[in-house]
Amino acid sequence: MADYSYFMYNGKSSAAFGIRIHNEIVLSVPERDMTTVEVMGRDGDLTIDNKRLKPFIKQIKFDVKIDKDRIDNGADGRAMLDTALRISDWLNIKGYHDFEWSMYPQFVYRATIVDPYNIEDTMRSRGRGIINVKFHPVMYYKDKTHERKIESDTNIFNKGNVEALPLIRLVPKTGQEDFDIYNNGNVWFSVRGITTETIIDSETMQVTNEEGSANDNLAVRRPLFPKLQIGDNLITFDENQVAGIYITPRLGRTAL
Repeated sequence: MADYSYFMYNGKSSAAFGIRIHNEIVLSVPERDMTTVEVMGRDGDLTIDNKRLKPFIKQIKFDVKIDKDRIDNGADGRAMLDTALRISDWLNIKGYHDFEWSMYPQFVYRATIVDPYNIEDTMRSRGRGIINVKFHPVMYYKDKTHERKIESDTNIFNKGNVEALPLIRLVPKTGQEDFDIYNNGNVWFSVRGITTETIIDSETMQVTNEEGSANDNLAVRRPLFPKLQIGDNLITFDENQVAGIYITPRLGRTAL
């Protein structure tokens, strides 16, 4: 493994491309999404919290180290071009993908590359450039991104500093179709009229099963989709109705 900082993006390591990250990354946090409203006859303005965090952008400055054997064989220009093309192919993909920092090994981010990078062939054996990365505002604990089956009276402790948006898979018992799930004694969510395995994704705000969308079957929403509050979440339900409940907690913190 590399003896300097590196990142993993879309399943590949920056170290595999000879990228050496400069220690110049600014520590920043996502902003809250706020709306400013001016009221006639009132001095100043009002701010409305839209109850969401904005994505944010970091610049990653880097050098690229080219294999010395290739340089000694006179292939410095060709080697730099080949490396630049491989890096471009790696980074030039659409959408958000898993992103991991070597300096924060317990977390996984969601990120996308928003601008082309530049490599300046300023030295015979190395180039340098900047990668602009847009990050989702939450970084997730790796050990809380896997599905687990829970029994009734299971406590899920949210050790993060943001409410988590879990992925829930509910498997009903034969003959059952209405379900009430509780969190800390209050109705967490209720589903009606389902007879097959149903997935409730609080992040995408979708309910699906083998018949397609089942959003209308989510009857009680407190809040709109189930969240795991910071601290204790004691989940209870009637085990005579449910064959299994599987939860991917997605616990996290505001990203750094």
